[in-house]
This record gives sequence, structure tokens and C-alpha cells, in this order.
Amino acid sequence: MLLTCTIDGVFVDLEVAGALGVMESIRKGTSNAKVVIFACVVHAREYTDALGAGANFLLRKPLNEDSIALHITIAKELLERERRRYFRHAASVPVILKEGEVEQHARMTNLSEGGMAVRTARALKHNALIDFDFDLPARASVTGRGQVAWTNTEGMAGVILQNFRGTGRENLEAWLRIQEQLGTARKGS
Repeated sequence: MLLTCTIDGVFVDLEVAGALGVMESIRKGTSNAKVVIFACVVHAREYTDALGAGANFLLRKPLNEDSIALHITIAKELLERERRRYFRHAASVPVILKEGEVEQHARMTNLSEGGMAVRTARALKHNALIDFDFDLPARASVTGRGQVAWTNTEGMAGVILQNFRGTGRENLEAWLRIQEQLGTARKGS
């Protein structure tokens, strides 16, 4: 399950057989490689193995509420960064995609800090490096280079946003912050 869904954080009990292997698998995966891992350990001799397998935090067992709360508070920034990276905001925005000399106009359907989904007229090649150029609704321009992570037969593709030009990253991050604030305000209404 950890290999097929996106999560922000996970607690792993080292007393459970295969726990180190679970952490190593998470770190080697694609969806959750950056997830925050809290390793629950009994003995100090487990620290090195847990950290080597990819744990971000070590919690000494037996666990207590204060210790868990403290570690989650410390990890909050990491957890929020990971959530922002994957949370998809709906966006119907025209985008120009260019692979080599071939340019096409497409329509973005969603956008996150880490990538976007697009609907194209001509299929993109899986793993292809492409240039992207789009304007966010606030008229902020975002340009850069990405890689096609997935495609389907309906003309959809996922693009990982790897490099940005100019103020592209800052413009995207500002727009995403506004979307999060609007979403929070809507939920509070």
C-alpha cells in the first residue's frame, strides 16, 4: 500500500519483523521517497540501523503522547512541504509544451509544487524531457523544463516540474499558497 498511495508521514515499529525493509522500500520508491519516517525503537543499538534505513526521527519506546506530539511538531514543516509537493489543485490553464523542436498547445488540468497533469492533442513520450510555459490565473508566468512521468491513451500526461526559469518557481509557490488559503477559507465557511 505504501508504494501505491501518497502519504505525508509514517510511524514504523522496529519490533515488527521487516520494519527496516519497509523503510528502505519507502526510500527507494517514487511516490513516497520524501515521506517523513518516525522509527519507534527500544534499544539505542537500533538507532544506526534505523537512520541508515531512512528514518528522519527516532522515538524511544514506550511511546507517550508528549513525545509523539513534540516530534510531529518538529516534523510539521517537513510534512507540510511533502503535502504541498503532491496536493493537486484543479487548474484549467493553457500550456505550451516543447519537446525538441516540436511545440504543441495543451490544457493543464491540475497543478502542484512537483508537477502537473496536462491534456494534449499529440501524445507525449514517457520519460521525455520537455520545456513548459504557462501563465497562472494571476498573470504570473511559469517556464521551465520537466519530464513526462506518465501518459495514458486518453491524451493525458503527468509532467514532473524539474527546473524553472526566472521567477517561475516563486510565482508557482505564491499561487499555490493563495490556493491553499482559499481552500482553508472555503472549509471554514
